[in-house]
Amino acid sequence: MRKLFKWVLLASIMLLVGNHVEARESSTELGNAVNETLTETQSYKQSTTIEQVTTEPANTETVMSTLSYDNADNFSGTLIQKNTASGSNDAILQVETSDAQSTYKENGGEWQQSLTNDSHLNRLNVLSLSQVRNLLTTLDTIGQWTGSLSDQTVSFSGENEQLTNLLNTFVSESYNNDAVHQIQLVTDRYTNEIKSIEWTVSGTSRINNQAVTTSIEVKLSQL
Repeated sequence: MRKLFKWVLLASIMLLVGNHVEARESSTELGNAVNETLTETQSYKQSTTIEQVTTEPANTETVMSTLSYDNADNFSGTLIQKNTASGSNDAILQVETSDAQSTYKENGGEWQQSLTNDSHLNRLNVLSLSQVRNLLTTLDTIGQWTGSLSDQTVSFSGENEQLTNLLNTFVSESYNNDAVHQIQLVTDRYTNEIKSIEWTVSGTSRINNQAVTTSIEVKLSQL
């Protein structure tokens, strides 16, 4: 299973929906709000789970990541990878970093000191800020949301080639362009910051046209 990188995400989305007819802030205003929020995002805690299920052959691949990030020299987290078809034990990575000194252990082994922090941060960080920005920009461009911030939930459902292309950059089984996406964002009632993201995708594999289902869940909070 390819490295799956899961994500940093705190963003403000302004949407107004009435009588089932959508009315929302302009793309420029929304884009500026997203860029400003992501730019200001510095310290955060994130837990992410990606599960991808294939039917031919039958297999479930799961990646679970927790990351507490203050800066590139101070972070910690755990990454667990499971693959039902392989028959092997779970792969587990634990990382502790402080004052630019990183230590890690894998699969219950001894703690070791790392020469660099980048590789471990990349493994723990499920999605990059750039990918998150692409996701939010794409959703803004689609403009087919239901729900409202006052209800603390906004949702999207349907096919979208841009979303599929973004998804294919971090899942092991790439999708054909007719994949169906269901995305739900839960926001904070007072700050409008995104607290959690649920993203479910169903479709067929670009490799062999077999059925594939992917479930992604991200929970976010500021430190």
